[in-house]
Amino acid sequence: KKVQIDFVSVNPTGPLHIGHGRAAAFGDSLANILSKVGYEVEREYYVNDRGGQIKRLSSSVWARLKELEGKKVSFPEDGYKGEYLIEIAKKLKKELGNKSSEIAKGVDSKKKIAQKKREEKAESQILGLLGRFATNEILKEIKVDLEAFGVRFDSWVSESSLHQKKAIPEVLSYLQEKNYLYEKDGALWFKTSLFLSGEEDRVLKRGNGDYTYFASDIAYHQDKLRRGFDRIIDIWGADHIGYVPRMKAATQALGYPEGVLEIIIHQMVTLKRGKERISASTREGKFIPLKEVLDEVGRDAARFFFLSRTCGSHLDFDLELAKKQTPENPVFYVQYAHARICSILENARENRIKIKNPDEVKLDLLTTPEERELMKEISLLPDEVYEAAKSLEPHRLTTYLQELATLFHQFYTRHRVISEDRELTQARLMLVKAIKVTIGDVLGLLGISVPQKM
Repeated sequence: KKVQIDFVSVNPTGPLHIGHGRAAAFGDSLANILSKVGYEVEREYYVNDRGGQIKRLSSSVWARLKELEGKKVSFPEDGYKGEYLIEIAKKLKKELGNKSSEIAKGVDSKKKIAQKKREEKAESQILGLLGRFATNEILKEIKVDLEAFGVRFDSWVSESSLHQKKAIPEVLSYLQEKNYLYEKDGALWFKTSLFLSGEEDRVLKRGNGDYTYFASDIAYHQDKLRRGFDRIIDIWGADHIGYVPRMKAATQALGYPEGVLEIIIHQMVTLKRGKERISASTREGKFIPLKEVLDEVGRDAARFFFLSRTCGSHLDFDLELAKKQTPENPVFYVQYAHARICSILENARENRIKIKNPDEVKLDLLTTPEERELMKEISLLPDEVYEAAKSLEPHRLTTYLQELATLFHQFYTRHRVISEDRELTQARLMLVKAIKVTIGDVLGLLGISVPQKM
């Protein structure tokens, strides 16, 4: 079956932060797991490049541009105050040269238009230009950060493209034919209450003719479902939780079965250094970008920590713990088990011990409690992957890896793999090789590297 996963999909108004990192790790790993059990999976990023947030972005860059020109300016109260916009303003000034000043001068001076109107038109022109430029620059950085995090997308769809192909008027026309819309106070409303008891009806088109985000999202989901997916999985942040019922209602109104759209909400991430909490505010620009977290703790630790708990649970991310090269750090503990087995197998090769085929090895010699527990744990792998896919919960696999690594380390401290007993050596080499394959496969599904040495 064909499954589409829409995840991250951050508004192009600023860099990716730690919360976006959780969505990225979750969505990417979930796609890997679903592919593993046989689904045909497509990863998609939806770019909200229209609306109020883009207008606020444009005004914010405009203010930074004026500051660079030495002008005193009052920063927009609802603007984006991050320092990243200063760099974008510098790049804009360099690339456009005098073009921004020319636009700012207004329209053709021969036309007798009042000064105020000239200024308004000039500002509108330049704000549109700034919005497009800033959006493209921020989106470039988002793509770079996602690539560094090992996250890829098969398709990128923008809200602008929906407007260009008139997707929104088309879907509203369909809903109106089905009698799911009505007019009130000059606006066009969707009968959400028809599908959800106690839910308020929602505006799709305002009195001034502007479409709401909800209208765009209905058109977007119609576009996705027309592409022939059997399941649509949206991964959203906790601030969108109230939006879930109405989106599902809209999908039903479009004529699709109730279960075709699944929406997963990921909760907030609190960044810490030991016991100290690091405060964050995207609008105020007081946040640590995902890039800085990756530079500090590395991709593997970041992904493992993000995936260590169920998506619906609040997550405390301890930067100091993520950097530790000790058993306290779960990703180090798991990767070290793999590296240790690689060392054992290398030692066997150096001693010219050839590992036989399974049917030539006396596996019934593996009788200690530690060996039996390891074999039981390995045998659970197919079920663990299947359950993670069925429940849409990648964290099951980080838990599984930690349990397997613990059993291996306990075995290793109590028993020698390579000994004078050749037949027992072969059996134990087969066992540790199976553990190595298991750890490697699961780390691969989570998008985490599989080190040979540490």
